Amino acid sequence: MKMLLPRTLVARVFSLYLFALLFFVGVGLAGFYRYQFAQNIEDEQVSAELMMNLAAQTVADSAVIGDYDTITKTLERSILRSHFRSASFIDSRGGVVKAVNPGQVDIQPPQWLLALVQDKLFDINHNITVGGKDYGVLRLSFAADDVASEFWRLALLAFGLAMTALIGGGLLIRIPLSHWLGNFDRVRAKEAEILSGKIDVNALLDRDAPAEIRHTFQILSRAAGRLSAQREEATVTLSAISDGVVTTDAFENVTYCNQAAEQMLGRPGQPILGQNLRTLLPANSWAQDAGAGLNGRRIEIQSADGKAAILDTTLSTLHSSSHQVIGHVLAFRDFTRQHALEQQLRAGLESRQRTLESLHEVLVSIDSSGTGATGTQSGGDLDAIMGRVLALVSEREQGRRALDRQKFALDQHAIVSITDLSGNITYANDKFCEISGFDRSELLGSNHRLVNSGRHSAQFWAALWHEISGGRVWRGEICNRSKQGDHYWVNATVVPLLDKNGLPEQYIARRCPVRS
Repeated sequence: MKMLLPRTLVARVFSLYLFALLFFVGVGLAGFYRYQFAQNIEDEQVSAELMMNLAAQTVADSAVIGDYDTITKTLERSILRSHFRSASFIDSRGGVVKAVNPGQVDIQPPQWLLALVQDKLFDINHNITVGGKDYGVLRLSFAADDVASEFWRLALLAFGLAMTALIGGGLLIRIPLSHWLGNFDRVRAKEAEILSGKIDVNALLDRDAPAEIRHTFQILSRAAGRLSAQREEATVTLSAISDGVVTTDAFENVTYCNQAAEQMLGRPGQPILGQNLRTLLPANSWAQDAGAGLNGRRIEIQSADGKAAILDTTLSTLHSSSHQVIGHVLAFRDFTRQHALEQQLRAGLESRQRTLESLHEVLVSIDSSGTGATGTQSGGDLDAIMGRVLALVSEREQGRRALDRQKFALDQHAIVSITDLSGNITYANDKFCEISGFDRSELLGSNHRLVNSGRHSAQFWAALWHEISGGRVWRGEICNRSKQGDHYWVNATVVPLLDKNGLPEQYIARRCPVRS
């Protein structure tokens, strides 16, 4: 029965109340401002029409007789203490009589409101006509800043009254909320005692609590009783099983451990509750994350009798309704005996497999007879495979000895060298060292340009490389230079050695001296 509340239930309910009240007050103010703005604009326009009609008659009579002083006074009286900035009479000859209202704005309205008022109010014109004759135009211009200032003053007054009512209502409602909902804060503070059965939840209820809160406390009491019964039943069940079960909180501190877990962890009768689970298990059992460290793994631990034990572990993470980690459940069983049998079986199978694979690789690598004898051997007939291996090794040794004798005979009268694809010398026999005058250490790693006499053209060498790089054998005579600077001619044969793709991977040159 975990009660997920903010700092206090009172603060939460009070915040929701203020938010709802503020929302409705805001909607009401917005509607009021919208209506009042439209009404003010309409009133100003009606007032302008009425004033225009009253002043037009006097202006017309004065215009007929040319009494412009009377027209000026009429215009000044018309805009006095009004929301008009100016009043003008423009006669038919272009003369202008104008009165200006020097009104001053008390409260400066915001620019957006001033722009909105200016967009709604416009100048009012009235033609002065008497007896069919046009005498001029009477024009009234609004003081938009004055109109906006008056409306802004009204808006600020309404907003202030609304905020005062909102704050006053909040202060009045907070007192009973603090008294009634404080019952739930006490429940949260005593949650551990309630869950353990030490305190009855109804003992925390105020006597004057409303019926709704009393009913809620009754529900909490029944839920706590059911939870306590379920916990006792689960404890009895977990104590009876042979698998170890450990539960932790979000910080991996142990909150429950059954008897089987105490035995497997090698701590029978010792206090485990409250300890961190990582301290109870080997350090190498854990990765950075708890789930990655123990879920579906087998770990080795020291049992109560001092022997090593293998535990098969399964770890589950507990989440709250908001998907936050609130704890872990670790279940494990003794897998020592099964693990030992698996290890023995696996070691035997791996040893047999390695032996067969090694023997098969040896047969494939050294069987050059082309008879396919290795493919006829049974994979499990180790004696037959070993006999075939010994026979092939004996044949290969005889072939190696014959090859060594041939090489010795060849080295006695021919110059032999091996180069890589770049022409760098990787092998030079004694004959080559003798005729060239270079030590073997000087030849190895060097290019054949070391013994180049300069007697052959670039086209000659290009043709030679074209042949051998194309995988073809080249034969011809070459003039070389010894270390002492002497020139000597050789009859050369250069053979490219090809890889499995048919491309040269190194070159063997055999040369016989023909003349100095």
